[in-house]
Amino acid sequence: MPTLRKTGRSLIIGMCALAVLISGSAVAQAPSHESGEALRGVLSRAQLSPPLHTHLRALRFSPNGEYILLQDEAMIYVVKRSPLSIQLSVPARLALPARFTADSKTLVIATRDMKITEVSLADAKEAGSKQLGSDVDCSTASLSPYGTYFACMGRHYDLRVFQADSGSEIFQARPDDNPAAAFMTGFNLSPLHTGTAFSEPFGYSFGPPLLPQIDQMANAQALRFSPDEHYLLAHGLFDQIFAVDLKDKRKIKIGGAVRRAVEEGALVFAGPDRAVYISASKADDSEAFSFPEGKTIAKLGVAGFGSETSAPRYLVYTKPGFSESALFDLQALKPVVRVSTQGTDVLGENLVTYEIEHGLSFFRLASNDRPVLARVPAGSLPTFQTALASPSLQTLALGVEGQGAVYRVSDGKQLASFRGVRGAWFDGDERTYLRVDTEQPFTSAISRFDASTSKTDDVWSRKDLPVRDESLASGPALLNEVYLFGAPGSFPMQSHGMGYKLSGLEFATGRPLWSREFGEEAPVAFTDPQGDRVVLAWQANYGGAHKAANSNPAALAALRDFKKLSGHETVFEVLEAQTGHTESAAFVPGGSGPQGYSSAFSEGDWLILVRDGMRITAVSLSTGAETLHVTALYPEVSPQAGLLAATGQDGRLNLYDLKTGATRASESFPADVVYTRFSADGRRLLVLTAFQGLYVLDVAAVIGSESNGAQPQ
Repeated sequence: MPTLRKTGRSLIIGMCALAVLISGSAVAQAPSHESGEALRGVLSRAQLSPPLHTHLRALRFSPNGEYILLQDEAMIYVVKRSPLSIQLSVPARLALPARFTADSKTLVIATRDMKITEVSLADAKEAGSKQLGSDVDCSTASLSPYGTYFACMGRHYDLRVFQADSGSEIFQARPDDNPAAAFMTGFNLSPLHTGTAFSEPFGYSFGPPLLPQIDQMANAQALRFSPDEHYLLAHGLFDQIFAVDLKDKRKIKIGGAVRRAVEEGALVFAGPDRAVYISASKADDSEAFSFPEGKTIAKLGVAGFGSETSAPRYLVYTKPGFSESALFDLQALKPVVRVSTQGTDVLGENLVTYEIEHGLSFFRLASNDRPVLARVPAGSLPTFQTALASPSLQTLALGVEGQGAVYRVSDGKQLASFRGVRGAWFDGDERTYLRVDTEQPFTSAISRFDASTSKTDDVWSRKDLPVRDESLASGPALLNEVYLFGAPGSFPMQSHGMGYKLSGLEFATGRPLWSREFGEEAPVAFTDPQGDRVVLAWQANYGGAHKAANSNPAALAALRDFKKLSGHETVFEVLEAQTGHTESAAFVPGGSGPQGYSSAFSEGDWLILVRDGMRITAVSLSTGAETLHVTALYPEVSPQAGLLAATGQDGRLNLYDLKTGATRASESFPADVVYTRFSADGRRLLVLTAFQGLYVLDVAAVIGSESNGAQPQ
């Protein structure tokens, strides 16, 4: 099978002047490196080089072939093919996969909150926006291929379809009258964790369904439109399937082959009246069939995964294990050329494919011409899966969906690149342990990278089983959680209600460091990828909460003095991540109990609590006093400096005194701050901005020598 060659004419495509800001209706420019900056004490300043590029949400030709849509987790680009240039760029962190209209004149962009924005491709200006519906619960949503319809499935799996241009609702349906399904659609086993670079709760909650992350939703297969927008298939978690004729606005019946493909998330449309099912493991089961009847047309003889292209003749076929992809010819019934696993589209004989390492490649299937290679500028950084600087801020490990890398902080130069990184820990300033994605789902290798030699070694591997046995990075350990289900096949009916075992695994070797088992009265565990502690949050009227409070006289006294426990109070137990030893505890009244916190981590004498992702409280472990309350993002503390750093909007970074809560300094960066890290001695502060600017600040110079209160030691 031919392989795409990586030689050819290569160029960087320049940015257009304007970008539509999807979070509002304003038109804005991406911030430059110099604009809006007001900083003190800058020790170094750099840009990540090469920058991080993220996982694709969409790569598609426009219907007339004149444009190409490239959308990742941060940006939407529309690339003009002749002359090769960026027609427009759109910061669109919360956008679903965008669509070209049928006449290729407009780009339609939608968000889960049902806002529709239209952008004229001729002049790269906003052509209109509207809000669809009201009080509509969208757990999963999608635009139809030409942006004509907006489909929304709620958390209880009711389906609603809207006409995007008028905003009118054209179809509505609810799950079948099945008592078991009705119960299960109201209560799901939902993860509390998403695997970010910051402290988060680890475990599951059995209750009302939670909204999925936008990245999960944007790549979901629950809503599928036929290429001509005639049909819609919607698939609920418990096999509720809606098949809708959008022209007649009615439900329709589907054949058994169609149902099986939808239930397995493996249906690929190959034209308005034909679809394909590729079995994940059995090549004999894979087939093309008529739609919606489900009558077999041809056997395909391959196993793996498939995705659509703009040409009905071709689909992208990926082998089991995601090791490689190929363009599969549905007429010849065979793969014809290897393509990227990250993104590919075909229109006529024109093919475009994308790889993070190389960018876009354009070529004609029937031609021997060398492909044209092109890169688009990196957009703003999405939520990190990994972000960690070494103790003296010499080295920085980063991971986003699709790519991970290690950088030298002083000049921003990349030292090593990885397919994806979902956790890291520094053993000093030179050696880094990284949890690196492998080609198998749920499997990762732990790699050791030495910055002094640029050498990478795989030291062990880890396979996770969602719900039953999985782990997250938490400081020098992988925090591992195994549910204790009791009888084989049993299922937990509330968060940690069936009991679970919590363990620490050594990052460098995978060997068990410690473990604790909990019964029905179990705490919520909080990871901390940035520090060396683990926090357990106990409902204060649990027996384990009283036992934990015994480790700290201040916490025990506060718990005993509280007049009446209502179940909303929390005892936080602070563990050393490497030994599992209880270091301290704190009693915090009010709130809504352990599951009301989005983050909880501890350093030195301080416990930092976060509600709703941005309401930050600092608690002194020695006194139990709440010393600081601020509304901000990404808190980072230095007990050595007595400071908490947290970010606001428009590039603002504030430093607060941990003991008094007073603002010690406020710095203005040219883009939003997405990561901060104090050096181990508290003297310096690393700052990374959304547009990949990297700074190191002198803390004493930032807070000013005339300031009173805590000073860096």
